[in-house]
Amino acid sequence: MNTGKILPLESLRGIAALTVAIFHFWNKSYLSDNAFVQHAPLMVDFFFVLSGFVIAMNYTDRIKTFSDLCRFQVMRFWRLYPLHVLTLFGFLLIECLKYAVEMRTGMVANNAAFSRNNGEAFLHNLLLTQGLFLDHETYNFPSWSISVEFFTYLVFGGVFLTGRYKLFISFLLMMAGYGIMLYYDPTFISVEMRFFRCIYVFFLGVMGYHAIRHLKFQVPDFVVAVSLILAITAVCFLSGSAIHSLIPVIFLSVILSFVLCNPESMIYRMFCLRPLVYLGTISYSIYMIHAGIWWVFNQILKFGFKVPFTTDHLNRTKFEMEPLLASFVTIIGIAVVIGISHLTYTFVEDRFRKGIVNGQSTNR
Repeated sequence: MNTGKILPLESLRGIAALTVAIFHFWNKSYLSDNAFVQHAPLMVDFFFVLSGFVIAMNYTDRIKTFSDLCRFQVMRFWRLYPLHVLTLFGFLLIECLKYAVEMRTGMVANNAAFSRNNGEAFLHNLLLTQGLFLDHETYNFPSWSISVEFFTYLVFGGVFLTGRYKLFISFLLMMAGYGIMLYYDPTFISVEMRFFRCIYVFFLGVMGYHAIRHLKFQVPDFVVAVSLILAITAVCFLSGSAIHSLIPVIFLSVILSFVLCNPESMIYRMFCLRPLVYLGTISYSIYMIHAGIWWVFNQILKFGFKVPFTTDHLNRTKFEMEPLLASFVTIIGIAVVIGISHLTYTFVEDRFRKGIVNGQSTNR
């Protein structure tokens, strides 16, 4: 198999990140008030299985010594951490602003300053351990998945140091993660079980790569189309059902079908369109910055335009707007998210990535 970028997978990653971003802007827009976006938290499982597949594709034969493992983990750290710490300090600034407003006006936010986002939570976020040890989401709340995935990388590297036993151990980890989730958290809603969720889904992707690693045949277009339809149907109608824990398997089927698809086929080329691929390129930035952008939009809508709103049981702000107006505001917000994601990708992600590559070349 070619271990370069598979462009349709980049596009799918971008679409998934955008879906999560739309989901987190809680309003009654036509873009968000549908079954697919309402179950967007499942996109995190798509990220996990895709990450497992791609990491296995690129590193299966490259981690042979402890030095290789350290190099791998350092590269993963610098891939994730710069943008994570930037957004973390952005949310720290938000808490400071909330505190200043509380002191000056007596107005208290839905979540009072430094109540949930306190010093302990900041330290865990700084150490990337928030997804392992905190029982609630804090600061840049989508970053919990970055936390558990980072330590799953470490497990992956350790497993692939074992040589000939690596696939057997990977299979055991996948099945153990699945068994734990099936027994304790079959609908993937528990905060405490997120690391095991990542272990199961990530190693599902790893095993998926090895299942097709040496295959030479190509699948027809209709197989890709059917897998996509099944995945969309599963997200819309199977979330929270008795077979919720098997939805990642359907996501894997989408990935495998694209990998085995003829690159000249219409559906493959459709997912190679440059705007879609670039959406995937900046998908990590979209995922990491959208919550902060929505916070700013919420303040503008609340205090600038005086839009009526309610709060739900999780203290999330939900605006009372007509669906057409809510859709217009959401589109503007998504445009801002994509624009700023382009900047953070260019000036944060890409600069650190190039520095890592150059540093590795120099070391060799």
